[in-house]
Amino acid sequence: MEESELKSKLMVMSRILYKEGFLDSFGHISLRIPGKDYYYISRGGPSGKGDFDTGDLVCVDFNGNKLGGDGKPPMEAIIHTELHRTREDAMCVVHVHPYYSILMTVAGIKFVPLTIQAASFGREIPVYDPAELVITGEEGKSMAEKMGSSKALLMRGHGVVTLGASIEEAYYMTYYLEESARFLVDAHRLGNIIPMSDRDVQKRLDYLSSRDPKVSPYAKVWTYHEFKTRT
Repeated sequence: MEESELKSKLMVMSRILYKEGFLDSFGHISLRIPGKDYYYISRGGPSGKGDFDTGDLVCVDFNGNKLGGDGKPPMEAIIHTELHRTREDAMCVVHVHPYYSILMTVAGIKFVPLTIQAASFGREIPVYDPAELVITGEEGKSMAEKMGSSKALLMRGHGVVTLGASIEEAYYMTYYLEESARFLVDAHRLGNIIPMSDRDVQKRLDYLSSRDPKVSPYAKVWTYHEFKTRT
């Protein structure tokens, strides 16, 4: 896919995240261009988010320097810079502030997979403890180290970071992290929880890694939600 097409697709993701309630006054998404040492990120500052187009993207290199675009990178652009720079699988990065994912961290509820979709994250999701913005290079490095090789990071009292090797995968991780958090919170309200077995979690991970990207769960979820934004 050409660079211009990838940028347009990222803006479709912005509209989907807005419609689904993930992007509001805050939050940002980014996309690394394959084979390049820069990425595009949704600009910072006041905005509607739901009507972003490619003109609202800022180009940033792996040292955090702005290369082009109108406006400024968001205050926490270091989240994206650090992940795009250090992780080969971080083609698309999302930082948002979903209700149940944050609620889980402040209620002391540890992530455990209860559903097939939750098993997509493995047995656990790391938690970044400082309840503060990630702004400096040192904070970005600390955040990335805590995230490790996980596709998701819970940020206590703050938000989440998710990523994927494609826009579709990053959206899937964002959507089902919040869905999994909602299941967990509600299950704790009802009483005893029954986590998925190690065998079933591994089976889900193996399934995801073996699927053709064109017919994977990532593609199916993306196609459904992209259609919702057009109807």
